[in-house]
Amino acid sequence: KAEDMIQIPADIFSAIMHHTRIARRLADNVEPFHRQLQEMMGIDRWYKNDIAAMAYDVRSEFNCWLDEGEKLIEKYRREKAEINYANARLRKATA
Repeated sequence: KAEDMIQIPADIFSAIMHHTRIARRLADNVEPFHRQLQEMMGIDRWYKNDIAAMAYDVRSEFNCWLDEGEKLIEKYRREKAEINYANARLRKATA
């Protein structure tokens, strides 16, 4: 729906995606570390581990959003490249 959309500059969107990737990489490391730490401390695996669970949730959610965002970035870059190519050909033809 149109009312559900916002427009942001491409560079800001790219920065958001970049930092989302960083957060996902952090979550990739945090979850197994905290599960191992809990195990080394002698705490059974079934015992609630909020930090590991939160890292797992971040990683899972960000995977979904990153996939969609990266598709949008690639589409934008292709469209921009096509426009730049067409403009360059037009300038060359009129020169």
